Amino acid sequence: MKRDVLVRGGAAVGAVLAVLAASMVAAGPVAAATPAGSAIPVPPPGAVADTYGYTGGVQKYIVKEGTGWLQIKVIGGPGGMNSSANGGSAAAEVDGTVKVSANDTLTVSVAGAGGQSGGSWTAGGPGGWGGLGAIGGEGNSADDSLRNGGSGGGASTVELTSGATTTTLMIAGGGGGKGGASGDPDHAGDGGSGGDNAWTGGDGSHGTEGPLGGSGGQAAKAPTSVGERGKGGSEAGGNGGAGGGGLIGGAAGGGASAASAGGGGGAGSSYAGDAVLGATVKRSTVAWCNVFECIDQPVPNGSITITPIPLLATTTELTVQNSQVTVGGNAGPLTAIIAPVDGYAPAGTVDFLDITNGTGSSAVDLGSATVTNGAGAIPSATFTTAGTRKLQAVWSGDANYAPATSPTMTVTVSAATQGPRDPGSSTPGAPGSSASSPGKTHTPREVLAQTGYAVQPWAILACLALAAGASSLLISRRRRNLPS
Repeated sequence: MKRDVLVRGGAAVGAVLAVLAASMVAAGPVAAATPAGSAIPVPPPGAVADTYGYTGGVQKYIVKEGTGWLQIKVIGGPGGMNSSANGGSAAAEVDGTVKVSANDTLTVSVAGAGGQSGGSWTAGGPGGWGGLGAIGGEGNSADDSLRNGGSGGGASTVELTSGATTTTLMIAGGGGGKGGASGDPDHAGDGGSGGDNAWTGGDGSHGTEGPLGGSGGQAAKAPTSVGERGKGGSEAGGNGGAGGGGLIGGAAGGGASAASAGGGGGAGSSYAGDAVLGATVKRSTVAWCNVFECIDQPVPNGSITITPIPLLATTTELTVQNSQVTVGGNAGPLTAIIAPVDGYAPAGTVDFLDITNGTGSSAVDLGSATVTNGAGAIPSATFTTAGTRKLQAVWSGDANYAPATSPTMTVTVSAATQGPRDPGSSTPGAPGSSASSPGKTHTPREVLAQTGYAVQPWAILACLALAAGASSLLISRRRRNLPS
């Protein structure tokens, strides 16, 4: 089931979250699967993270050049305390890794704690601010402040804008507010903590035991992404805690009666989209302490931490089929091998260059190839002059890898040489050619010259003398045989 959400802002936000929430109620969000055989990259030692705190508005993070992934930690807003300064609940923490490209933009919205107002808290006050409108429910106040329930915490959210598309990546649900104490502060219902019960969040607990105490609100049971307002008590009973904001807001805790304590509000649910690798959710360790023990401590709002992970570094190797050729001969094929890292198959393109006279604009382009499963090749490489040539493969890199250049390989190019003479050829070094042309008469000197041997004058005279002697001997024999 696809879980990425296109968010167009303004009035559409609530509707978008509602559609997203409806698709996730049954199964809960599940992070995208990592490509088969691939490990999720982690930040290198010394990586510098950016941490965003609560401002009550959206903030921006721009992806820098050379970044391949972002490791993101998102913490929602804790649920608020009640008027008796009993601690509120924890929010959810959602962690995961996201594939990004340079100049992508993250919109980060850090949630406020329930009752957060001007750096301090107020029981029965406003719900914590949250991204995409996922704010915590308002606390229910009463004339008797001891009856006031805690407010719900808001949800922290992260969105990714790449080109013209904006996608909701992560939502960390807020905690539910504490139930109003009234006359039973030790049994006020706890707000549900985000991250309990996995992506759904935890339910609020019941107030004072028995029918007089308020019931706990259920997690992710509000009609929208906003946590429900705490329910009022009766006959001096404590009010219920408000629900936390989230993908789906938490339901309100029930009000109590007869000076009993109210129930805690439910937590808002959390979310991770398809683009988030290895996503996990858990209860955050950021929560309220008893106000009388840490009265000078700041309100524990949410936070978002982003740690960049650089593109993977790898090596490129160049192989040459024929490292010794003659002018015009083929040294190819030339093959570039890019070593895979963590199971990610290199892609992109590779350029094969002759850098004998220098790199950059001085290099001679021998051809380029598409890299498939870590390899790319061109079938041939020829050279017009003799000498030693220096070759190099320059790989472009891809979505997972930084560019890489191979070590230099050398090719020795020799001048072309003539082949041996063929006695049956009219052209030296051309075997199989005819020694004469039809209809043409050759002198003995020409015929002898075609054998490839030098013609000396004394050899001709010797041949003529032998021929003359043979003729005289033949004539003498014929005369002896004549009748007298």
